[in-house]
Amino acid sequence: MSWNEIRFFSDCPVWHGIMTDLGAVPVPKASADVEIKQGKAPLAPMELKAKILADIDAREKKVLDSVFGHDANSGPRGRGTQAVGGLAPAQKKIVIMLQRAGAAGLGSEELRTAFGYAHTTTTHTIETAVSNLRARFGSDFIKFENGRYIVRL
Repeated sequence: MSWNEIRFFSDCPVWHGIMTDLGAVPVPKASADVEIKQGKAPLAPMELKAKILADIDAREKKVLDSVFGHDANSGPRGRGTQAVGGLAPAQKKIVIMLQRAGAAGLGSEELRTAFGYAHTTTTHTIETAVSNLRARFGSDFIKFENGRYIVRL
């Protein structure tokens, strides 16, 4: 994960400056991956990294739970009869990004950029992950309409 993928909120100008200098993106509290509050004792770099990753994991879990209607990490059945646990990292990332995008969905180029691919790179990572998600959860799970991928719930 790169810093520019981390969306943060902080009411502390010092932490705001540190996170921005690292390349993290400041956003309103409601859409932040991590919140850093003022008045907390200073954290060692590894403690900060662990906190950020734990907060991101918790938010991603909430998104996956909202898509699949239960605890996605516990392995119970999702849409139809398919188990949700064990999604590949690329599959999780795509589901989370598409869920956050809502009805507008995301285009292929937006997904490629989010995965860190240059527009000149040849890869089938995204198409393969989408295909595997469709095979697992049904062909209507992710639709491609008007040049955009959309999660259908």
